[in-house]
Amino acid sequence: MANFPGRRRIRTEIGMARARLRTAGRRTKVRQVVLAAFAFAAAFVLSDGGPALSAAAGAVIAAALPARWVWPSLALLSVSVLPASLAVLFALPMVAYGVGRRVGPSPRRAGVLGLASALVLAVPFVWSDEDSWEITAIGAATSLVLLLLLPAGLGVVAGERASRLSTLRERNALLEQAHRLSHAQAVLQ
Repeated sequence: MANFPGRRRIRTEIGMARARLRTAGRRTKVRQVVLAAFAFAAAFVLSDGGPALSAAAGAVIAAALPARWVWPSLALLSVSVLPASLAVLFALPMVAYGVGRRVGPSPRRAGVLGLASALVLAVPFVWSDEDSWEITAIGAATSLVLLLLLPAGLGVVAGERASRLSTLRERNALLEQAHRLSHAQAVLQ
């Protein structure tokens, strides 16, 4: 395998995501399986395409929902390519929230969200049978804002909050340890 600069960081992120999944409770794991099964069924039943397209869209969505814990960027891009259906309307905000919360540095997050935004805007024109491009453009722009950018923004806020809380907890633990050490030193004196 080629040795590229981000390899160590990617392995670290995957390791952290796997650790989150291992430490997740049984309810969380069951919830993820039920969510994936529901998404597959919804995509299969509610898709406008034929049975093969419906099954493929359902499989992608069912795989993307649990994958958003380990590979959120890949999950978002795979869901962004799918044609608009109720299942995509259900899955896209959840995966976008995961990208906003879990994808680390801002340039990388911006790149993933930018590519996903371009896909969300372009895909309706590819899959559309309508003659009216104005309606398709309005629908694509609305989907972009409500289903992708708003949940991703909420995810960024939640991720930053969690990061700050973690930093404050670490700082508090260090201050408590310093206080205990100074108290023990005062007692000895």
